[in-house]
Amino acid sequence: MVTLSSAFFLMLRQRQLNTFSNLCALDATTQITSSGDIPHCSWSQVDKGFVAQVAAVVGGRKAPMNEEQEQQAEKSIVGEFSTVKHVRGILSMGRHSDPDSGSSSFSILLGDAPHLDGQYAVFGRVTKGDNTLRKLERLPTRREGIFVMPIERIDILSTYYYDIEVDSCEAEKSILRRRLSESASEIERWRRKCFA
Repeated sequence: MVTLSSAFFLMLRQRQLNTFSNLCALDATTQITSSGDIPHCSWSQVDKGFVAQVAAVVGGRKAPMNEEQEQQAEKSIVGEFSTVKHVRGILSMGRHSDPDSGSSSFSILLGDAPHLDGQYAVFGRVTKGDNTLRKLERLPTRREGIFVMPIERIDILSTYYYDIEVDSCEAEKSILRRRLSESASEIERWRRKCFA
């Protein structure tokens, strides 16, 4: 058994975050079970250097679903695209050809994929467990058309959603404040020059 931890971009992808956290089995901060769809799903695609993709709950899950899980699984998510780059460790919402068809399938990038930038909604990144990603990449696979799939089913045994307070953006906030201040000074300089 291996472990993988990730963090969500809270400000960027609220719908993806809500869907993903609802799909996780247990909110570890409150010990309240949510819909719990992801356990019993599997890694449907493992393409070394590209993506490891979790199968959608509908059709990819071994265990039967209760009514709440079925309702959650039927929901689709409107595309919420950003400028966040698709690089190794990024969590990206899976979808069909319709940009607004996101559901329970998601990918973890195993390498840089700039052709996905702006096309698929990014909602998080791996924070611990790159060794797990490397283990996934070493598994034997088979190709079916454009898909590279593991030869044996790789089940997800459990998932947990932790809601923690992390103030890890202070450096970014400081840089942004400085840039905004510099921009305001530059705008004021041009205002005085052109409109005085």
